Amino acid sequence: MRSYGGWRERRGFGLAGLGGTQTTVALVAVVVLLALASVKPSLLVLMGLPLVATGALVAIRLRGESLAANIGRRTMWQVAIRRGWNRHRGLEQPGLPGVLSGITVIEAVSLDGQQSALAWDRSRATLTAIFAVEPMGADLVDTEEAEQWADRWRDWLTQLGYLPRLSHVAVVVTSGPAAGPASQERPGPGLVREVYQELAEGDGAYCETKTLVAVTVKTERRQSVEQAASGLLDLVGVLADSLEACAVSTRPVFDPQAMVAWTRSQFDPDITVGSRAWSDARPTAALEHWDTYQHDGWISAAYCWDEPPDERIPARSLAHLLGASPYYKRICLVYEPVPATQTARDVERQTQAARFRAQYRRRLGRDETARDRVDLDRAQATADDEAGGAGVVDVSLYAAITARTREDLRRHATDLENRAGQVRLRLRCNYGSQAAGFAATLGLGYLPAGAL
Repeated sequence: MRSYGGWRERRGFGLAGLGGTQTTVALVAVVVLLALASVKPSLLVLMGLPLVATGALVAIRLRGESLAANIGRRTMWQVAIRRGWNRHRGLEQPGLPGVLSGITVIEAVSLDGQQSALAWDRSRATLTAIFAVEPMGADLVDTEEAEQWADRWRDWLTQLGYLPRLSHVAVVVTSGPAAGPASQERPGPGLVREVYQELAEGDGAYCETKTLVAVTVKTERRQSVEQAASGLLDLVGVLADSLEACAVSTRPVFDPQAMVAWTRSQFDPDITVGSRAWSDARPTAALEHWDTYQHDGWISAAYCWDEPPDERIPARSLAHLLGASPYYKRICLVYEPVPATQTARDVERQTQAARFRAQYRRRLGRDETARDRVDLDRAQATADDEAGGAGVVDVSLYAAITARTREDLRRHATDLENRAGQVRLRLRCNYGSQAAGFAATLGLGYLPAGAL
């Protein structure tokens, strides 16, 4: 999905909502049937049934995909089970399990002497820095000011396309239950003391929310790891300074202890690690199922968005999806900037495609729908904005929820889907790729293949 001053969704031609491949297979089946009927009708008895069955596998949709695609994915997943690809024993390897096994942590020192830990993915040649941010709450400001912050955030995304070797930026918002304040600690006089005491003596659940920003760059072969680390820290400094205009204060880049503690806590929220060794960040064991991911004594479910909204999401509505929850939840928004040198070509292609679809429907005598008209208007608005210097960013979203039991996990999944529905997002479970979806929400630089 592509964001450009609003939401963009890539659409293609198809029959009854089919994609390009499915449409081609369906048309070939129809053509073959017609050819057989015209040459030798008796062959329809022998060939008709297999062709109809093939067309049904392509045309029937299950969870938004063709039946053939679902069968193929499950078959590959069963093969992976037999080969042991989805079984990861943390004690057998020094690093993280599965798709994260190629990631290690290197230490670097910035110009101000701050020691930082960077996630280096050797298999994908990327380097990632993670730092915490403290967004200013929108509850005590009016809607107009909150929208201004959102506009500045859009401007912040625009500059990403002008940064060399930047792969993507991920914003991870995690929330979950937390211990309440100790009753013996009641700081502050007057009203502050009374409110604090009321919270300490209350029986309600307490939630904690944390927001992280992960900046990932591509490394070059002729460039040493030390040079890439130095360049990444300089880039993080520039991006962190410009976040101040978005009402966001930044913290230093994670040091080795913070990096290990963050990673380990996502596999087991009950454990607090004080080690600096990357081997201590791994779970004791992990096991991937078709629809869940089991790690230590916890079980998680990973989601990605299936259908982005067709309109701009108000800032306050999105806050409901990202807001605090009484269960462990991670929402990861990934922004992959399109290089500024490529933006003009991509926008022009999208505009021409929208105009072609409109002309194609006109020649067929079909009436223009409201969605078609909006798509054409947005494509033209995108071209106008790009001509004014705006940038293009590909956007994807991943989510993961964690619980002790499957019963709790199903209840949490219902709440997550309801939150997404209120902001016009449709989430989809990562069937057959739960480990990859879980890893994508950690902010360590990993993205599933073909994610964007």
